[in-house]
Formats: sequence, structure tokens, C-alpha cells
Amino acid sequence: MGKWEEWEESANELAKVLRLDRHGRDSALGKVSDMLPELAEMVRVVTLGAVYARPGLDLKTRALCTIAALTVLGKEPILRDWIGNAIAAGVSKEEILEVIHQMGIYGGQPARIIALGAAKAAFEEMGV
Repeated sequence: MGKWEEWEESANELAKVLRLDRHGRDSALGKVSDMLPELAEMVRVVTLGAVYARPGLDLKTRALCTIAALTVLGKEPILRDWIGNAIAAGVSKEEILEVIHQMGIYGGQPARIIALGAAKAAFEEMGV
């Protein structure tokens, strides 16, 4: 089995844990995947299989790091998706809000407010 196939297998396992199928066409990537169909597969396999499946950090920590980075960068649609993924990985609402609050120091008040809006939408979607 080659490296890509290993990553794909790991990505499939993590996608189940993170319940990525719940997004489908409503996710930020899903909304544009028809324009470049192979992009969604590449992003999924590389992000989950090559990066998220690495040893060294548990899934919750990786999800919190992703929320932190997307908060500071102000990437609202993808942040909303990853907040949902983090909840599926076992991250609590309180942990998510604390990371967003702390990232306001680094990304600024507008980034914090955008992230809180994304969190509110994700919490409502997930019934949290």
C-alpha cells in the first residue's frame, strides 16, 4: 500500500469520528466542490490522513488548534464546520469558547466576534 492509500484509509477513519458526512453540500468546501471535484478529496485525505492522523497530539487538541488558527485568520465558514468537527471529537462548548476568547488577544476583537458568531451557528446546528 502506498502513502496516499495509507492517508486515505486514515482519513476515512477520522471522517467517521468527526462525522464529516453531516456537512455534505452545506460545508464551506462542499459548496464549491462541484467546481473542482478532486479538491474536496485532496483536502480530506491530506488534512485528515496526512496531518490529523499523525502521532503526537490527540484529536481534541488538533481540533482546538484548528479552531484557534481559523479564529485568528477570520475564516468563518470553515471555522463553523470545524467547531462542529471538534464537538464530534469530544471538545466541549466551554473549551471552544475559551479558545475563541483567548484567540481574540492575537487576532483582535473582530476575529473574536466573527468566531463567536460561527460558534453560535455550529452549536445550534449540533444541538449544543
